[in-house]
Amino acid sequence: MEISFSAAMLLMIGGILAFEGALWAIVPSLTRRMYEDAFALGDRVLHITGLISVALGVACIALALR
Repeated sequence: MEISFSAAMLLMIGGILAFEGALWAIVPSLTRRMYEDAFALGDRVLHITGLISVALGVACIALALR
């Protein structure tokens, strides 16, 4: 199955929005606390967490496209 880059981007963005929207719809108070806790962390922790997230995301995409 071949998928265009733009279709893949739309699928990824749609998946992210659906997942985050489901969190807000199902457990809004927990999601709010999670965001507050994340913003309370230092920049270094957020940078490292972001880099790990990017690496895992790229690995998932590479695995899916194999």
